[in-house]
Amino acid sequence: MNQSINPTPNQQRALDIGRHICVTAGAGSGKTKVLVDRYLEILRQENITPEMVVAITFTDKAAAEMKGRIIEELNEADNAELRKRHIEQMNSAP
Repeated sequence: MNQSINPTPNQQRALDIGRHICVTAGAGSGKTKVLVDRYLEILRQENITPEMVVAITFTDKAAAEMKGRIIEELNEADNAELRKRHIEQMNSAP
């Protein structure tokens, strides 16, 4: 996680990319941050592209927020290869 926060035990388990997950929690609990970090970790560690990752939200607003944060994080990534390889696909994703 890029921000200087310590993830809770539940958030830490959600960041484990070794398994599929469903995240449910109340407003302001850090769901979007955890999901964005998880998504980015999958892109960093796996040989896949954004179009191969399924991330489902319940509203268009939440989906747009998550996509925007992922693009923002990719734009700020130190890894130029990661940024170059994925940013165009994220911009064209639904």
